[in-house]
Amino acid sequence: MVKISIIIVTFNSEKYIGNCLESISKCFKDIGHEIIIVDNCSKDGTLDILNKRKDILLIRNGKNQGFAKACNKGARPASGKYLFFINPDIEFKDPIPEKIFVSLSKNSDVAGGGFYHVFPSGRIQRICSGYIVKPFDHFFEQLGLYALLPSVRIFNARFFPFQKYWNDHPAEFICGGCFLIKKEIFSTISGFDEKYFSYFEDMDICKRLKNKGYKLHYWGSMRIIHFLGSERKKITILSLKANYTSRYYYFKKFYSPLWLPFLWLVSNIGLLARFIVFIFYSLYKIQFYNIAKKYFSVFLSHLNPVNVDYSRVEITVGVVARSEATRQSRKL
Repeated sequence: MVKISIIIVTFNSEKYIGNCLESISKCFKDIGHEIIIVDNCSKDGTLDILNKRKDILLIRNGKNQGFAKACNKGARPASGKYLFFINPDIEFKDPIPEKIFVSLSKNSDVAGGGFYHVFPSGRIQRICSGYIVKPFDHFFEQLGLYALLPSVRIFNARFFPFQKYWNDHPAEFICGGCFLIKKEIFSTISGFDEKYFSYFEDMDICKRLKNKGYKLHYWGSMRIIHFLGSERKKITILSLKANYTSRYYYFKKFYSPLWLPFLWLVSNIGLLARFIVFIFYSLYKIQFYNIAKKYFSVFLSHLNPVNVDYSRVEITVGVVARSEATRQSRKL
């Protein structure tokens, strides 16, 4: 009997997907599960790896349809009571404790939850869980205050205090890269909003769950390895644009449109600041110059509000690693 349907969206994921699947085989062998993989038209060796597997259901998209739409497509044929959305760069070291499923079964108002993420080096990823993002959180993030002063709560309101990441407790936000949810509730709220191509689709679904009266839980006692942000070269102009476009759509959807001019101004300041920082870094390592150029290009296109798409992203790029998460981490 299938208890949990593990859904993975791949896009040029050959570096990670093999190890991810092997860790699932080891850690989920005593839990009735199925693996559904939706491939967003990978061009590398991802499909060569997946086609050799007999233990997965592979859904191939003819083009990159984005993360949210691919997740929803993977959820439709799922037969498990629980849906477990994970990124292909996730590795499990331990099985999910049975007590988690017992707790979810007993509490009808708890929709699901997530786990404690670390980099391979052991650094914490604060982005794994926290609170719902509000407009002023965007302000502090764009100005870099959350990274410069990680212990000041007002600048880090979207994150838990550091000491809370090691414990089990309720949460408002769970990262979509490792997101467990009851299938019935996922269907009730119509899954992920497909107007997000990539980024903020997880914040959106957590916000909708909260608005519907559902709760989420964070299990800090279970650690997973997430290779998030380990490849800076994956920062592209289109991925940066997707990030900002998703932010605008999220804030427009849940907050007053009067916030949008303020958010636009703050985003421009943040983009320019990052350009300056990476130009400075390029004096020591030339590869940072290309990153600086990408931020400056997005800054120039962002200066004209007409160029900012407040509704959706119509691009065909992969769901890339968020390299800035390295600034949201701390040594264990």
